[in-house]
Amino acid sequence: MAQPVFISRDWHDRVRRVAVIAARESLAAVPPHLMLSDENLGKLVDSVLKAWITLRAEQAVANGVAFEQLERLSGQYPEPWDTAIIGTVLPQLAELPIDWSKPLTAWTKDEMSKFICRALDLACRAQSAAQRGSAGEFSDTVPF
Repeated sequence: MAQPVFISRDWHDRVRRVAVIAARESLAAVPPHLMLSDENLGKLVDSVLKAWITLRAEQAVANGVAFEQLERLSGQYPEPWDTAIIGTVLPQLAELPIDWSKPLTAWTKDEMSKFICRALDLACRAQSAAQRGSAGEFSDTVPF
C-alpha cells in the first residue's frame, strides 16, 4: 500500500478558502440571510469533496483505472487540471521578452509561434513535474 501524502495546513486552508469563494459565487442568487457562514460553508465543501473523492476512487477501482488519471477528468471545459497547469506557468510566460503593450493582433506569425511553443513547452514540463510529484521551478505567484 502506498504511503500517505500529508498536505500542509497552509494548502488545506487555501483550498478551503478557494472552495468557499467558488461556492459563494455559484450561490450568488441566494439571499444573504439564507447563506451559511464561511466556516460552515467550508465544512460543507470539505464533506462534498470527501464524498466526491471517495466515489471517484471507488469508480477508479471498479474500472481498473488509476485514480490520478480518473480524477483529472471532470467533464468540464476547460478541465480544472489543465487550468491549474496553465496557471502554474503564467509567471514564467510573463518573464518572456515580449512587448506586452502590443496588441495580440499586432504580433507577427513568428512572435506568436515562438510564444505558443514556449507556452506548450512550459505546460508540458509542469504537467510532467505534477505527475512525478515535484513542483521544481514552478512558482505559485502570478505577477500580473
